[in-house]
Amino acid sequence: IATVTPVPTPEPVSAVTPVPTPEPIPAVTPVPTPAATPTPTQVPTPSPTKVPTSDTPTDNWIKSTGHRCGSNELDARGMCKEKCTTITDCDYMNGEYCWGVFPNYCDDKPAPTPCTTESTVHRCGTSELHAREFCGTPCTSNADCTGPEDLCFPVHKNYCDCAGSRRHLRGGSSGD
Repeated sequence: IATVTPVPTPEPVSAVTPVPTPEPIPAVTPVPTPAATPTPTQVPTPSPTKVPTSDTPTDNWIKSTGHRCGSNELDARGMCKEKCTTITDCDYMNGEYCWGVFPNYCDDKPAPTPCTTESTVHRCGTSELHAREFCGTPCTSNADCTGPEDLCFPVHKNYCDCAGSRRHLRGGSSGD
């Protein structure tokens, strides 16, 4: 196994590993660093670091499928309510239950504006999830969609028609 160069070299090294190693080189940072280091680390971190900002690209959002509290599935998912594993995690005395929900981006997107206006209008997007979660342009056929990879999808119930909906969060090309 080749040794790791302690610092980056200005030119590529002449020695080349003859074949890929069968396993990753077992060199792991003992603890995560509290902030960015001034020089590159010698091995990649075991998982990506997520820094929430208002400029976070929606392409990096992670699909969530966990159970959530709500008066119904749309309320639980559409309002991104608290995660749950049983009814006792929810305010069941006030009619909230623990629902299995359709895929969503609740763990990454900003909190939605409260709403009760349900919509099932077909929408443009690269997938049903994309069309629904980013409130793509309403459509009746693929010809109505302007994005290069957009298609017209029937979507699960959503709150896209509400004032202050997540229309500003459109990822990719499902714009108006």
